Order: sequence, then C-alpha cells, then structure tokens
Amino acid sequence: MIPDLPVAIKITHPKQHTTIDIGQPQRINLNVSLTDDYGINDAFISATMASGKGKA
Repeated sequence: MIPDLPVAIKITHPKQHTTIDIGQPQRINLNVSLTDDYGINDAFISATMASGKGKA
C-alpha cells in the first residue's frame, strides 16, 4: 500500500492577519493553491471571520 498524504493548501491572497475595517465590504477574494499526491477532483472552502483575543 501507498499511504495517501493530506492535501497541501497554500493561501496566496489575502495575507495572514488581514483586517477588514468598519465600513469596508464584508467580502474578500480568496486565492489558494491545492495539491495532492492522488489529484483533486473537487474542492470547497468554508471560512470564518474572527476578531479579538483567542478567536482565530
């Protein structure tokens, strides 16, 4: 058997710890790169915005 490695996810935009200020749109474009040793047929991302201490 050949073990299946986890998918590698690299977020290229936005940068880590990006801040959305009050009054700015609550949407952001997300650019990612996904790679897998067995290939990827389909993917989705579920993201949450958080602020404050200990919420990220």
